[in-house]
Amino acid sequence: MSDKSKILTEVSVIRPILIVLLVVYHSFIIYQGGWSEPDGFEPNRTYWWISKASYSFMLEAFVLISGYVFAYQATIKPHLIQNGGGKLLILSKLKRLILPSIIFSTIYFALYIDYKSVTQLTYTILNGAGHMWFLPMLFWCFIGCYYIEQINISRSSKLIGLILIALISYAPLPFRLNSAMYYLLFFFIGYIAYSFREQLNKWISSKKVVVLWIIFISVFVVSTLIIEQIQINYIDISGSILNKAIFSTTKLLLRIIYAVLGCLAIYTTALHYTKNREIPEYIIKFGNISMGVYIAQQFILMWLYYYTSLPSIMGSLWLPWVGFAIALSGSLLLSWLFRQTKLGMALI
Repeated sequence: MSDKSKILTEVSVIRPILIVLLVVYHSFIIYQGGWSEPDGFEPNRTYWWISKASYSFMLEAFVLISGYVFAYQATIKPHLIQNGGGKLLILSKLKRLILPSIIFSTIYFALYIDYKSVTQLTYTILNGAGHMWFLPMLFWCFIGCYYIEQINISRSSKLIGLILIALISYAPLPFRLNSAMYYLLFFFIGYIAYSFREQLNKWISSKKVVVLWIIFISVFVVSTLIIEQIQINYIDISGSILNKAIFSTTKLLLRIIYAVLGCLAIYTTALHYTKNREIPEYIIKFGNISMGVYIAQQFILMWLYYYTSLPSIMGSLWLPWVGFAIALSGSLLLSWLFRQTKLGMALI
């Protein structure tokens, strides 16, 4: 198996899993307060944990594999990362990330956001409306990684610096720069991980994969409970700026720890799974339309939860399961249909 096919297969295994976790998260997000409560809503602790667990490393892993693939692309097209290639990279990612973000943010704003002013409209669209925030954030990660690689210091020093930056990413910055401050760490970890794929592939085993998942689950559960208890018992919402900074930094540190463990667990799982297996074609095709699924699923869920009678019909117990089934199947269909057009192929 060639390096190229191996890289494509391990990423092709990870991407569909993350897309399913994304749809699960948005289907259950109402139970942890991420979206407003629809009609007939009732709190459910189990659903709260499902939402938390599906989110635990999902976005970080998306960003990590973006950095991973970027490193692979840089090996076959060295000009992408060499000094002087920044202009080409910026133009490429403006087309691949910012253009779709602007187009779909405009549609999202028109459907789901109340208009207040031209300033609000313009800023929301440029900032990424709804779930489109991820695309401008990822744009900054590509640009950030490129310029970080131009700095002549060790990668370990770069990682330490990115960890420190991630720990203050609660600072309010426009155009998703604060989110990029957090996720750039994972993008760079993915970028570095590409260099160690062969060593990891030799080191990994079924037993080690299981151990990694157990460690991740344990750390995630404990960290989530710690964060919840600190927020409930020790942090006064109207307290000092210092208290808020300490809590925000602690929360980010714990999140980084369990997200890194989750990313490592799913990455090594994919490496181990693809070591001696041929990946079914449908998995690869699923991965190819993942961008479209990402874009479509929240449009569908927002419509189901707030513009139909589904919440009242299904009740709080069945709503997220039905929402998940409709959103996943519907977004798969819409993504496939959209990619049958030239515009769709260009955008997603």
